[in-house]
Amino acid sequence: EKSIVRLDKQAKLSRAQKVAVFTVAKEKNDPLFKKLLTVWRMERFLEAQLLKKYGNEGMRRAKKAMQQGSQSKSNLVKKVAQNLQKQLNTKQ
Repeated sequence: EKSIVRLDKQAKLSRAQKVAVFTVAKEKNDPLFKKLLTVWRMERFLEAQLLKKYGNEGMRRAKKAMQQGSQSKSNLVKKVAQNLQKQLNTKQ
């Protein structure tokens, strides 16, 4: 899913600084950077395991929450739920 993110000047500078810090750490073969890469890899691995283990139940709960949202008395909640259903192509 594509999304357009607009960053202000301060956010762009902060992002550029973080990228530069990672680049310098990689160039200097910093052991902390290596550890950080390992942690990121572990995070992706663990998320994939959780998704595999609980993915079906999570989808059921998400659909149930969307259904309850579309039956809400609040017009705003109904509208948001309907937009989500259109995006996900699910039945009401």
